[in-house]
Amino acid sequence: MLTGDKIETAKCIAISTGLKTRNEEIKVIAGETEPHKIEHEINEYDSLTSTHMLMIDGTTLSVITANEALCK
Repeated sequence: MLTGDKIETAKCIAISTGLKTRNEEIKVIAGETEPHKIEHEINEYDSLTSTHMLMIDGTTLSVITANEALCK
């Protein structure tokens, strides 16, 4: 989920719309501006995909889209 809302609002929407299942946890990457930290968080999420959904805020998304390596 990508959001321009506050993370807490996005979490509530994900739950109320059924985007997040009861068994899933939410992995949040928010407010991060350092590409190497974002890469670490994304790599960590790769091992959690069956049990977690990923939520990225706009700040982090802008860093990802500006970095060719992170876009891959």
